Amino acid sequence: LTFDRASRRLLRREAVTVRMDHPFALDPLVLSLAQPDLGAADQVLAHEMGELTEPFDVVSAFGQPSDVERLIGSAMLATLRKRGVEIDAVVHGLFDDKHPLAPGTKTVADAWAILPYENEIVTIELARDDFLALARDFGSGRESRNLMGVRVIGSRDGNAFQIEDLRAADGSPLPVKPAYRIALNSYDSQSGGQRFPTVAKLVARASNQRILHPIQIRDALIDFFLARQKVGKASLLV
Repeated sequence: LTFDRASRRLLRREAVTVRMDHPFALDPLVLSLAQPDLGAADQVLAHEMGELTEPFDVVSAFGQPSDVERLIGSAMLATLRKRGVEIDAVVHGLFDDKHPLAPGTKTVADAWAILPYENEIVTIELARDDFLALARDFGSGRESRNLMGVRVIGSRDGNAFQIEDLRAADGSPLPVKPAYRIALNSYDSQSGGQRFPTVAKLVARASNQRILHPIQIRDALIDFFLARQKVGKASLLV
């Protein structure tokens, strides 16, 4: 709440989401009442998914996704492919850009650290010009998300990335298609908290075939490890 000191009038209200992590003390009474459920949750979180065979970095810039972003994107692509859905590109960003993933055995708790929020997968189908508009919105600089599976051609202008073209991952021209299928998370598909208005408009357009897949992206990440057991950079699909 923001007030004017002289008139004491309320000037504006602003709501924000704050993650309830270690800086916030937990209430002892609530903890005691919830102890059976917390104990069961701890057992689930301790379950081993598989092994990360090498360090995965979180160094990211638009058009240059980090290893962890590529891991998330690969998990999304793999789980859709298991369901018979092929995609041309996948979009995701980082929740933690300060702590690289160290090699070693990974548990369900690690999946929660990488993806602390609940998000399902959305796919849309876009004509080439709309695909380019979506990429430009994600690289606009307000808060970027990486587009994986394709190569973005352009240059940086301050915080924004000016996209000139989209190419295939190997740098060759994109194959000509009537529509390209893109996967993104459900939060970003609804503008990502007003960060990506063009994306939200494209997703909302009926002709773009929006499908909400009932797949938690965290579950897709867990399944990616369980299916492979050993995950390294050579395991990544994007």
